[in-house]
Amino acid sequence: MSISARYFALVAVMIASATESCVVRPLSQPVGSPGRPPDPPSAICEEVTTGLAKNDWGAVRSLFAPRLREAITEDRLASVWRQAIDKNGPMVSSRLIERKQLTNSIRCVLALSFVRGEMTGVVSVDSGSNQISGLFIREKGAPPRMDSGSAALAGPEGSDGSIVTRPVTFGKAPFTISGVISVPAHQAAARFPAVLLIAGSGPQDRDETVRGVKPFMDLADGLARKGIVSLRYDKRTESHPFIFDACRSTVEEEVIHDAVDAVEVLRQLPYVDPARIYLVGHSLGAFLVPDIALRANNIAGLIMIAPPGRPATEIVLDQLRRMKNPDVGVLERMRRKFDELPSDTWWVGAPVSYWKDLERRDEFSVARRLGLRTLLIRGDRDENVSEEDLNRWVAALDANRRCILRLPNVNHVMVSEGQGPTVASAVIVGIAEFVLAPHNNGSVCGR
Repeated sequence: MSISARYFALVAVMIASATESCVVRPLSQPVGSPGRPPDPPSAICEEVTTGLAKNDWGAVRSLFAPRLREAITEDRLASVWRQAIDKNGPMVSSRLIERKQLTNSIRCVLALSFVRGEMTGVVSVDSGSNQISGLFIREKGAPPRMDSGSAALAGPEGSDGSIVTRPVTFGKAPFTISGVISVPAHQAAARFPAVLLIAGSGPQDRDETVRGVKPFMDLADGLARKGIVSLRYDKRTESHPFIFDACRSTVEEEVIHDAVDAVEVLRQLPYVDPARIYLVGHSLGAFLVPDIALRANNIAGLIMIAPPGRPATEIVLDQLRRMKNPDVGVLERMRRKFDELPSDTWWVGAPVSYWKDLERRDEFSVARRLGLRTLLIRGDRDENVSEEDLNRWVAALDANRRCILRLPNVNHVMVSEGQGPTVASAVIVGIAEFVLAPHNNGSVCGR
């Protein structure tokens, strides 16, 4: 479990972005004045951007529904907005580019123009109370939403001579998922082994992009050059934030269902050996690969990069303490009362029901029962997942079926400190050797 920099930076405004079905207690009177224009939601959206541009956090929060107001303090709202300003400069204009009526709310999509760039703002206004039930600010360029319900492969999207990439869609509407398959350009007579890349916590795109680093794109490219096919995809919380019901979801809906569907996509590819499909999970994705393997059946092995081994809430609180988050004391007290809180109470970007579901899972037992070859990877500069987490996995797994790759000077996103924004070559080499080892009559660890 890790709160990636990208996820945590936006967690304050993302808290209700995907929760339009959550209960919202309206005020006794609608927000606004008698002089408000005939279309209150559009006017409210304009008030939000005006308040942000003026750094008037109180005015912005006064438009929030009670649940959102409780979750987002003025300090937190200011912190998130200042990160946008630091990157893009002051905001110079905003305009409404889409207004859509949903079941219980109206969604306004805003184009936000800054001195050095653009962002997209999404404001959900409750239809009954005219209060803001969701606020989402993100970089411009969200992946397109797909409507097809079956896996579909297009022709080659691109090639650099040694790699061919192909777009892919899979899953069922409304949660159709889009991604990309990377294939070695040299088509051998035998089928290739393949890996499914499963991202960490929070909304993640197919590259698992964070602060200019694209770990999954680097892994896919590096593994393709070594003769391994890969599939990476946008998480449904990334590509469908407005219809994903976070109030009623667990990691089943957020991660596991789509990963199992993605395995089936790989099995259908004529150039993939269905007996040599491996799961590569990072952080939260690493923690869940045993459950995914159990559902998918006939998985060749597991590769766990920065796997959490302690309870998820314990790891999150540790991260918040290191970040000197001002709300950590309140969150600690809430955590101690989880059993007394309503299941839809929000705690660090997800309902209590989500965290309780995550912590009840005994992935150690599932992994032992599966008995699959397992590669454990951790960088010694990882500040999100500790050596203690790794050691718990080492102790839990059969020594004859697992191997360990500890990497010096490598951080949580698999980058060597001071070596540029690309995944350390040792990660790619370690995974490739592990995947290719059985085919080359190698050892369990590929060495």
